[in-house]
Amino acid sequence: TTAKGPSVIILPKNNLANVISKRKNSEKEGIYEIYKGKNPIANIFASGADVNLALEVRDILASHQCEVNIYSILFSNKLFKAENNLLNCVIECGSAYTLNYLLKRENDILINNEHFGKSMFGPRLYYERGFNAQAIAKQILDRYKNFK
Repeated sequence: TTAKGPSVIILPKNNLANVISKRKNSEKEGIYEIYKGKNPIANIFASGADVNLALEVRDILASHQCEVNIYSILFSNKLFKAENNLLNCVIECGSAYTLNYLLKRENDILINNEHFGKSMFGPRLYYERGFNAQAIAKQILDRYKNFK
């Protein structure tokens, strides 16, 4: 503990990349800009370990000459405004109920895994549910073709 109160160290169970926000004062908005594409086709919103998945998706899309913006979500903030003319994609391993406000149009994408209690190895479950970088990148590319 400290003189001001208890201390907490939170360690993830996953091997995660160290990601630095590019945007100042974003802690007030609850959403950090992690990556800004030069000519983006989509905004990708993710939280926690899912930010690393979003970065993998970014790399796959880059191999198709497609850029994206990536945002890390700390808490739901309905006042946050992303670039309105882009496809929005929310990646959330759990329930994305509080993030639905980011999905504005019919073509926007929600990638989530609300199938809890499955007795299966995590990576296999994610792969079978399409919760992997290849499947997500394909969904974004397919939707972008229809979105333009």
